[in-house]
Amino acid sequence: MAGGPSRVQAVLLLLAGAMGYAAVSSLLGHSDLARSYDASAWLHGEHDFTRLKEVHGSAAAGNPSGGGRRGGAGVPGDVAGDPVQRERQEQEQVRGSGEARPNLAEGNEQLARFEAAVAAVRAGADAERAQGINMYEKAVQKPDAEQSGARGGDARGSSGGADAEALPCHAEEGTEYGGDVVKWGEHHVTSSLEECCDACRSFDADAAGTKPCNVWVYCPEEDGCAGSVKGACWLKNVPDPANPPVMSADSVWTSGALHAGPSRGPEADANAPGAKRKFHVLVTANQAVYVQWQTRVMYYHYKKQRAAQGPDGAMGGFTRILHSGRPDELMDEIPTVVVENLSNKGGDHGFVVLSRPYAFVQWAEKLARGEISIEEDYVLMAEPDHLLLRPLPNLMQGERAAAFPFFYIEPTKYPDLVQRFTGPLEKDQLASMAKIGSSPVQLRADDLARIAPVWMNVSIALKNDPEADKAWGWVLEMYGYTMAATMVGVPHDTVPHFQAQPPWDKHLGKFYQIHYTYGMDYTMEGEFTPGKIGEWRFDKRSYANEYPPKNLALPPKGVPELVVMLVKAVN
Repeated sequence: MAGGPSRVQAVLLLLAGAMGYAAVSSLLGHSDLARSYDASAWLHGEHDFTRLKEVHGSAAAGNPSGGGRRGGAGVPGDVAGDPVQRERQEQEQVRGSGEARPNLAEGNEQLARFEAAVAAVRAGADAERAQGINMYEKAVQKPDAEQSGARGGDARGSSGGADAEALPCHAEEGTEYGGDVVKWGEHHVTSSLEECCDACRSFDADAAGTKPCNVWVYCPEEDGCAGSVKGACWLKNVPDPANPPVMSADSVWTSGALHAGPSRGPEADANAPGAKRKFHVLVTANQAVYVQWQTRVMYYHYKKQRAAQGPDGAMGGFTRILHSGRPDELMDEIPTVVVENLSNKGGDHGFVVLSRPYAFVQWAEKLARGEISIEEDYVLMAEPDHLLLRPLPNLMQGERAAAFPFFYIEPTKYPDLVQRFTGPLEKDQLASMAKIGSSPVQLRADDLARIAPVWMNVSIALKNDPEADKAWGWVLEMYGYTMAATMVGVPHDTVPHFQAQPPWDKHLGKFYQIHYTYGMDYTMEGEFTPGKIGEWRFDKRSYANEYPPKNLALPPKGVPELVVMLVKAVN
């Protein structure tokens, strides 16, 4: 394609640069309007643009004062009592005010162009992927076992029964899988994990009158596991055994799943096809001291692990996406791209986390216009409070994205609410919607460019929908991401050992990084005191307005390994 933009630049220009996302989002961002029509319609090519004008007219008539945005709503719920809620609210400290009334004629025209462009690009991208061609004009190397499931439908799963007899066990030590129990382990004891796996393979679902077995959980401990005796073997069923729900990745249990895909874990990850494909780290941040010191700690350990990975490692470049609208004092220390904050555009709706998807939209626009460049085809979406513990490979299976699962993201619990924004989904589509947020996630750079604008607009629509706002509150942007990924057709595999979250996770085990979102409180005898300020404690929120001291006191004896590692790493 000599003499013109590359394929990836052309796609990104259509998706990000040429379509005027700011104007589209301002239309969706007008609270009266966004509450009054189904935001999924234009995303699926079903929207009547004349009706959009009528809806806006009736909304304006019903609100003579103009009532554009919901002022100062913040994060609903008891933020002070929940450290995760506080953390998400504290990620930004910039607030905007005021909002211009959208130009409807221009907005409708841009919406029409946007939808036409998305349809064309989506069709072209799907056609290229079907031929094994990626957006960077390089041949995609896909393992034979993943050819059928590289992008869409996945042949890796198993329904159990006769088909399961030849499938491997995929045992994971120190891991407890969830799922629907089809045979209780309290009265089902086996002599080994292999025997437990065989019991799952041979389980007769018809005779038992249950679902087939495709997941097993085994107790290898002499003293038993959480009330179950040694050898207790629980048989379970999950919708996707290649991505089973993980109750704990730091557990006394050993679990396994019957599927045709590869095993997971650091050793298997490092030897998997595609593990050495380089990825570029993208971390969103603002200029607040609280975020700056976390970003500096993160960048230090990124450089340390990149140096440790050797010449064939997958860790590539690093970019801080600074969404404060202006440079700060870390520009010369950390590679940085400056973008606008959504609140400065009157569009954060009192929920500052919405600036994150908007930051990625702007990054994609700059990439499309050639204002910035990266050498890698893949990216890692990260946050400042992520701290790498070992070199990170490319965890993606084929071209499918890889992400950490969050137990509180439950799309199947809200089928009607989810489909209000995604449009109708098949039952298996809803069941397989990834229980993830937007970080940490590894995916193709061009897939991020496809997801970002939909993620932003869906998140804004969720915030303006009273039912969605009440149901999902401080995690609605996370729901927005997984819904957007489903809508544009980018499947995500879950990787429970992607990150640890101390103090709930205690040992290094298989984990690649720490996410230090929770406070850690202990007595001087090493006893954990959740919900109570400890005699020894580490909570990043203690340093909201200043840097931590250079030599934080180490935890007392008996405190879990990961807490000790975290404090040493910050020091």
